[in-house]
Amino acid sequence: MKRWKLYALTVVVFAGAGLGLLYRYLEPARHFEMKTHPVIAAPSSAVSTDPQSHSQSLPNDPTAAEASTASAALPADTLVQHANLNESTAFNALVLGLDTTSGQTARTDVILLAHVVPAEKKVHLISVPRDTRVPLPGIGLTKINHAHFVAEMDGGKKSGTEAAIQAVSDLLQVPVHYYVKTNFSGFVTFIDTIGG
Repeated sequence: MKRWKLYALTVVVFAGAGLGLLYRYLEPARHFEMKTHPVIAAPSSAVSTDPQSHSQSLPNDPTAAEASTASAALPADTLVQHANLNESTAFNALVLGLDTTSGQTARTDVILLAHVVPAEKKVHLISVPRDTRVPLPGIGLTKINHAHFVAEMDGGKKSGTEAAIQAVSDLLQVPVHYYVKTNFSGFVTFIDTIGG
């Protein structure tokens, strides 16, 4: 009988240790600990963000250098917030919803930027209206949803996605670490998957 108890105790200890390790490995918060997130788009200084300017400023334009220097002078508390963002595990994820079913050149009708702070278990969302006017390189001042459309016509789906991500990064002056892009078909599939 003692031998049976020893075996049972050994099995319970190893099973408990195994379950503890499995929980630690699968714990969602662990996947974001001490991680450097990739930056797929960072705010560009080549395009002027001045709302008074109705066209883009070229990098070698002396007035553009003056404007970028003036906008680069951020208050000290803003710089501290940016430094804290870089040191934390927070990241930005962009959600793009296209206005097509498939195979067509599309505009981004839904643009959401999520700022995720895993340490605080918080997500902050900002919706960018599709008609927001932004300066786009080579185009000038136009609607932000044209970034995807024009770039996709010129260089394909990947170029369209990259242009839309860069336009949002430039507009909001934040880096974008991840993105999700879907169209009407993907949205229907998503809703069906969650039982809607």
